Amino acid sequence: KPHMFLPRQSRCSLSLPALLLVSAFLALVVASRANHHDENQANAFDMFLSTSSDLDSDLDSDLDLLCPFDLLVPDSEAPRSNGADPRLWQQVLQVYVHDDALVDGIALAAFDYAALRRDHPSAFFDFLDQLANSTVFDEGSDSTESERFSVAMNAYNALAIHRVYSHPCKASFGHFCWPTRSIRDLGDQFKTVWALDAGLIGYKSYTLDQLEALIRGMGDPRIHACIVCASVSCPNLNTFAYSVDAHLLDCQKNASVRTFLANPKKGLAWNNSTQTLKVSPIFDWYQSDFDNSVYDGVLNFLLDCQKN
Repeated sequence: KPHMFLPRQSRCSLSLPALLLVSAFLALVVASRANHHDENQANAFDMFLSTSSDLDSDLDSDLDLLCPFDLLVPDSEAPRSNGADPRLWQQVLQVYVHDDALVDGIALAAFDYAALRRDHPSAFFDFLDQLANSTVFDEGSDSTESERFSVAMNAYNALAIHRVYSHPCKASFGHFCWPTRSIRDLGDQFKTVWALDAGLIGYKSYTLDQLEALIRGMGDPRIHACIVCASVSCPNLNTFAYSVDAHLLDCQKNASVRTFLANPKKGLAWNNSTQTLKVSPIFDWYQSDFDNSVYDGVLNFLLDCQKN
């Protein structure tokens, strides 16, 4: 079954058409199991087809009702000295993320590594330095949950970008450079790139795998639409950094989920010829993060969200 989500403590970030889409698919599954193949399945497909064509536009427009203010971290947001200033990372994202790219037929937000290498922006390296000195994960720290989310998710994305930035060549011989085409190129003969040291947070070295485990341990599966592995199939890298403000951060997480699910090449797509609903393998790889014993599955949560 497909696994889609949002946690109970957050507002539902899926619009009514998206919920109807999921409801239709669930209705189809139930109808199939009951062996009422004809009328019930036809009604389920009719409901699905009537809503899926408007899904993208409704996902975008409905976001304004949930978060009617700018998703950018405001200039007035000054994090405490124990963290890492998201405004620095946001300066980088605003300049080097191009959200109108098309790669291998997939609409996505692309990062301009060549320009980053050319410019060497101080904001990027200042942010990395602040991460290395951050104490938000120190034992006994009085950091808030939103501060920990902000530092960890921004760190994951920045360190993944830094890994590609600092390795323009997959291999080099003299002046010859075999260019890096994917972050996957940057592993060694013993480890994948995600198992290699990526950078420092609080003077502690983290791999991307370790940092991902840290973020997953915070218990919010929306993070899978927020952390970006620097690969085409990953969720898009946003032009905003994740805020330390709890309300703005919640809106940013919801927006990331919406963008991910609304992209049929990344998050969620209906195949009319095979009559199947396809979701990103992320929902398979991290199924345990999305399962919730209170709701007994993601679909039940979405239906509960629709009722409320």
